[in-house]
Amino acid sequence: MTQEEFRNLLFVRDTKEVDPHKLPSTLAKLYKQYQEDHPDTHHARLCTHNLLILCGSPAEARGLDKDLDELMQQYPGRTVVVVFDADYTGPVTGLLSPYMRKKHPAGELIGLHFPNDGKPLPSMVAPLWQDGLPMVTIWRGQPPYEASWFLALVENCTRLVINSGVEGGKSMEEVIAPVLPLRKLIRDPYLASQAFTDVSWARLYVWRDWIAGLFDRPDRRKLLQLVETVELEGWSMPGDTVPHLSVLYLAAWLSHQLHWKLTSALHPVPGGYEVSFEKLSMRFYTRSTDDEDLLGRPVRVSLRGHCDGQSFRLSVERDSNNSATLVLGATGPACASGASGHRLHLERLNNLTLMGQELETDRRDALFEKSLDTLLEMSGSLKPEAV
Repeated sequence: MTQEEFRNLLFVRDTKEVDPHKLPSTLAKLYKQYQEDHPDTHHARLCTHNLLILCGSPAEARGLDKDLDELMQQYPGRTVVVVFDADYTGPVTGLLSPYMRKKHPAGELIGLHFPNDGKPLPSMVAPLWQDGLPMVTIWRGQPPYEASWFLALVENCTRLVINSGVEGGKSMEEVIAPVLPLRKLIRDPYLASQAFTDVSWARLYVWRDWIAGLFDRPDRRKLLQLVETVELEGWSMPGDTVPHLSVLYLAAWLSHQLHWKLTSALHPVPGGYEVSFEKLSMRFYTRSTDDEDLLGRPVRVSLRGHCDGQSFRLSVERDSNNSATLVLGATGPACASGASGHRLHLERLNNLTLMGQELETDRRDALFEKSLDTLLEMSGSLKPEAV
């Protein structure tokens, strides 16, 4: 990737080349120059956060430019974007684009083009962060969990966000592999002050709200004790039958919230996978798609059972004619009225929304961590007594 390609990958505004090893003095000179150019202005600097975005390859940075520009306007702060490039063998290069709001400095967007070696990175970025502000690190791609320099970055941040992705796998072991090292970090006593999350989890908040909304009415809540089968369906590549992580996260959240006791871990059954709890079973199915934007996303969650001798079904599912619309379904006892058939148009969460969401979160997410443990229990990768 050339310097011009790197510039076009991350920036939509004018930039200046900077020496990555002299960034603190460069930024200090930039602010001093602003003071000299505005002698009659109150010299306020707007800064709400420190943000480090690491892209494991140029492909992981694709499409970030406009989102970064909008982010800098909505969340003034210091943002450093590092792009690792396996085909690049030269020295680390840097680009800088300062932002202003109402004639006041409102943050800087800094891009660093790295060869495929991050050893110098922790010492290079550590002096850049503004004291007293959150330090959020977002990794796009597969993090190098075992690298000492990566652990140094984790130790110096307040929040680490990974993206376990939507690639899926041909086996349950492949699907679970991306989150096992994450759980190890979460359980590390030396990282107790850091918060952790997964983009695949963050994308599910609408689904979690709508599934919980099925039981807002008191007469519906009694049905929770009568559920016999839960069915979850997600988009997948043709031929794949192993459920994706996002669907597993949804299942784990549901079983954790309702305190269902696991009796049998996930195992293949005709047409999909199944996991058993004390009083019910949970089945996973896949629906084929070639649309990369849909891969791994949930399609349907249905809860079935019997009440007063009659069967009931409660569901949240995507409209068969429009995948961007969710439909609430309810049939059977206590389901004749209410929100059945209610429809919600889904806006896909883009990079801007997800990054902004993480910048506004300042504590550990206990529900995510418990759901991750439950997910690993369900997959057979973690024994319940070990949690």
